[in-house]
Amino acid sequence: FKEAQAKTGEREKNDLRQKLIREYNLFADVRKNPLRAWSEMEYKAFMSQVRDYEALGGNDFIHKTVLPAMSVLEIVSMDNITRLEEIMSSRQQ
Repeated sequence: FKEAQAKTGEREKNDLRQKLIREYNLFADVRKNPLRAWSEMEYKAFMSQVRDYEALGGNDFIHKTVLPAMSVLEIVSMDNITRLEEIMSSRQQ
C-alpha cells in the first residue's frame, strides 16, 4: 500500500510540475505576456499549485527558475477591470 501511495504521489508531483512549467511558459514569456502581468486570480491559482507541489516534495527547477521569474510579474487586482482587459488583450494565444 505504501509503495502504491508513493507512486501516486510521484505522479501527482510530476503532473503539478508540468502544469507549473506550462504556466511559466505563458506568463514569463514576453511574447505571450508582453505586459509582464497576471491577474490576482491567476497568481493565487498558481501559488496554490506551488504549495501542493512543495507538499509532495517538489523543490527543483520550480524554485530555481520558475518562481524567481514569476515574482517579477505585476499582480493586478480583480477590481482593476481596465488593467485586466489590457493584459488579456495583449496576450498572444
